[in-house]
Amino acid sequence: MEAMERVESELDRIIEKRAREARDAAAVEELWAEQERRERERRRDDHRLARLEHERHTERLHASLSEEHRAKAEALAGAHAGARLDVEKAQGSHAPPESEALQGVRFAGSSAVPARFPAAQLRSAGLGRRIVSGGRG
Repeated sequence: MEAMERVESELDRIIEKRAREARDAAAVEELWAEQERRERERRRDDHRLARLEHERHTERLHASLSEEHRAKAEALAGAHAGARLDVEKAQGSHAPPESEALQGVRFAGSSAVPARFPAAQLRSAGLGRRIVSGGRG
């Protein structure tokens, strides 16, 4: 009988040990899952911040380009209108109304954007090299 009790007590000990290990494994898995969730959340936040910074940078870049193009368009429209006025004065006609002075100019937003200007006019407006290089002139 004593041998049977020893075997039973050994089996009880093994069963308890396995149950304890299972509880420990479940606790470890729960901790791991919580750590993974926090890490995933942190990565999402990092990606959101990076995307926000990218969008803000892009916004600043486009605003800068928009200002640059607006200044170029205004300079070109002024050069175009001035050149037409000079030609008409030389021919003896009076100054055309503003709508005639801006013929061939299409408007985008509030800025006049010339449809097409020769390279000489672009250079005379101080914009030739930046616009004409690599393009038609």
